[in-house]
Amino acid sequence: MKTASGAPLSYQPSAVLGSGNEISPLSMVTAFAGFANNGAACTAIAIDSITDSVGTPVPPPVSTCTQALSPELTAVANDALQDVVTGGTAAASDPGDGIEHIGKTGTTDDAIHTWMDGASTEVATVVWVGNITGDASMREVRVRSTETGNRAYASNLRHYIWNAVMTRADEKYGGEDFADPSSALLNGRQVTIPNVTGRSVDSATEVLEDLGFDVEEGGTVDSAAPAGTVAGTDPASGTAIARYSSITLLISNGSQVPAPAPETQEPTPTATETAPAATETPVPEPTATATAVPTATSTPEIDE
Repeated sequence: MKTASGAPLSYQPSAVLGSGNEISPLSMVTAFAGFANNGAACTAIAIDSITDSVGTPVPPPVSTCTQALSPELTAVANDALQDVVTGGTAAASDPGDGIEHIGKTGTTDDAIHTWMDGASTEVATVVWVGNITGDASMREVRVRSTETGNRAYASNLRHYIWNAVMTRADEKYGGEDFADPSSALLNGRQVTIPNVTGRSVDSATEVLEDLGFDVEEGGTVDSAAPAGTVAGTDPASGTAIARYSSITLLISNGSQVPAPAPETQEPTPTATETAPAATETPVPEPTATATAVPTATSTPEIDE
């Protein structure tokens, strides 16, 4: 990507939004064709065919392609660009024909220039409506439709034009769904927030920063943790969030008294446990004893 004059792009921070770089529509449509082509950008060739003065065909320039962006990163970019068309600033451009589109609007200060850039997987289209000379705001210029007679602000013309062109392109070329982005690239590496309650602010900050989080100190809250220590975090511990996300430390004012530990109660004895234990009285083994049995005796007769 270069400026319309062929000069390299400027790279000051505001250039992220396009500030300071004058880009031609042909360069923009080439870029969006690259998004639609899984990150492969091809040089634009404006010539279909060449014939010399005697009718002999002359080979036209050949387009060359390079993988400017990996397919994985392209899928993430396209996921965001689809939202612009389905429910963002480019919603008025959406043909609504069931074919997926990516897109991005552009408006300079005072709407001196307005853009609608986008593509299906088969066709890329860029519309620019603005000033060749002068600085009239497109929001203050009204135009009339030659078909309906309706009048509209020029700042909306980009949507009407893009919608009409892409509706016809979709009818002729169709289009596939854009590739789904990977969860890891879309949401970032997920890290679970540890519990740092009761730690000092410095200790909790060190723990969280070691995990890749950006840590901020928030206000004080009612907590049973010692005053001045960490009462919790926002988001709460146990939450999985993207690495490099911001976490706010909530500082305890120590106003809450910790709940007393529950008393340990002895278990209620059961009936079996309440009854006295059965005891056995040992019965001595009988010993063999000799019992004297009187022998039969003769009773003497007594004479009367």
